[in-house]
Amino acid sequence: RLAHSLAEARIDLPLALEGWLTKEGKIFRSWRKRWVKILPSLGALIYFKSKDDVLPSGGFGIPARADISANAGMVSAVGQVHAYSFHVKALDREYTFLCDSEQERDTWVKSLRAVGERWAQSPARELQVVAVVQQASKVTSMAKSLPPVFRRRKSEHEVNLGQGSAKSTWTATLASGREIVMMTDIQKDPRSGETVRFDTMTSAESGARHGRGMQTFGPGDSLVYYDGNWVLGSEAGMGMIHYSDGSFYEGQCASHKARPIRSGFGRMRYANGDLYEGEWLSDLRHGKGVMFWSESKELYTGDWAKGMQE
Repeated sequence: RLAHSLAEARIDLPLALEGWLTKEGKIFRSWRKRWVKILPSLGALIYFKSKDDVLPSGGFGIPARADISANAGMVSAVGQVHAYSFHVKALDREYTFLCDSEQERDTWVKSLRAVGERWAQSPARELQVVAVVQQASKVTSMAKSLPPVFRRRKSEHEVNLGQGSAKSTWTATLASGREIVMMTDIQKDPRSGETVRFDTMTSAESGARHGRGMQTFGPGDSLVYYDGNWVLGSEAGMGMIHYSDGSFYEGQCASHKARPIRSGFGRMRYANGDLYEGEWLSDLRHGKGVMFWSESKELYTGDWAKGMQE
């Protein structure tokens, strides 16, 4: 039964996504380009003024499918008429984003709906991030009249490390009402020279990545991102790995040489359509598992050892 269900299953994982979108402002209804990220493990969409920013301009919890729609009509913005946009009805307000193509719009809508539905059906909905607490970006004349504790928030929450690296901590609110400390960290991988970005929860005691969040790898890496659980700076627990060849893994993960690996029980969808569900050890199929080969339609249920059938 497990083999047949695996063969017939359509693995439609909620995908993390990032890219440039044009967003409508809250107060003046002006339109601005923003670097936008979907973080599935947090159930949130966050946006930045630029790709290299480490302090988000805002964000919201992704709602259920019914509150996310692809707009059919034209939208007039920044001196042009745009045919492709989508609308999100979040807890705090409604958001409209403009896209450059129908395909881009549909990709964002599909990912948002998948993530939103997972959280809508989750027994742990109180753990979803529903808002980003706005941080002070600079001390303006208006800010000088505010209490000193507010004026100091930028220096406490943002540190420029130089050499193409930057780090900041910021605050998000969960559906339960509890506030959590988040950390965005951009750094160079000393081995590959690629830029690696982290958007994760952090431990108030140690300052290490701890909780849930995403690691995004550079364009030349074999991994695109890891999104899932962290324990004191390392990937550990349930997570999702997106590989650069288009393969996806969702399940238990561990850390090896500061990189996420498959370890425990999980499901893998390979780029060629093959599927595996079962046990993993040291990033290899190992233990009990079911494999479905999409081209030959063959199924194997049984034992694996270091990636090979026994």
